[in-house]
Amino acid sequence: PEADRSAGDGLLRSPIQGTVVRVAAKTGDSVAQGQTICVVEAMKMENDVSAHRDGALTDVRVVPGMAVRVGDPIAEIT
Repeated sequence: PEADRSAGDGLLRSPIQGTVVRVAAKTGDSVAQGQTICVVEAMKMENDVSAHRDGALTDVRVVPGMAVRVGDPIAEIT
């Protein structure tokens, strides 16, 4: 699923409500569009939250065990 974003927005937002079970990238990493940034579990299913563009992760805002809602910030990609 894709997160809701404004055009040109570097903020990656959660597309679903759930619990972060894994963070696959860290601040400072170079990422490619489509690369998994974290995994959110919802209704016993794991959902990848992927980078919406190429760039560098300048801020990862989630940790495993954190509850997220639709639209909550996951990471900043510049």
